[in-house]
Amino acid sequence: MALINDNKININLNLCNKNKIFTENNNEILIKYQETSSINSKYDVAENAFSFSEENLKEVSKILSKYPLEYKRSAIMPLLHLAQKQNNGWISYPIVEYISNIVGIPAIKILEIVNFYTMYNIRPTGEYLLQVCRTMPCWLCGAEEILKACKDILGIEIGMNTPDGVFSLREVECLGICIKSPVLQVNYDNYENLDYQKTVNLLLFLYKNI
Repeated sequence: MALINDNKININLNLCNKNKIFTENNNEILIKYQETSSINSKYDVAENAFSFSEENLKEVSKILSKYPLEYKRSAIMPLLHLAQKQNNGWISYPIVEYISNIVGIPAIKILEIVNFYTMYNIRPTGEYLLQVCRTMPCWLCGAEEILKACKDILGIEIGMNTPDGVFSLREVECLGICIKSPVLQVNYDNYENLDYQKTVNLLLFLYKNI
């Protein structure tokens, strides 16, 4: 577990490196995740069978009702968002299969969408998903200081996760708040006009309030 000492979170990094391999054969897709390190059991999420909760099934009905029956595939993206939120921030292969059955198309079509859009995560994320905007306005206003603070405090690089499963660090394109650059998105919340010290303070606040 990470510890806070002298305003820093000291973490012995144990990178979780997952190589995704998939093949298509007779419309059957095999997804294998090759684990190359051991991590805290809190973060080591197995790809168990997935189904929407009773509450989310009501939301699924609302989503599907917006589209004609013959165009259920139009609901793929909102269904993926709903599933990702229920599944602690990532899309597992059982989710892909589950949604393909709902909309009635091959799972490979769902995988194409999941792999194309960066807002879908294909591996587990931490309690807090940190996304640093790297588009020019943010970068000119000091986004590198946000990124440096994240790396210094958490001891991880872009694309990594802290071994305790608390933080994940990503770079993203424009978050649409250029007037208040630079911006850091934490899960679904945006933090604006940040600098190095403000980012450090934010990270410590988040860690203390898990």
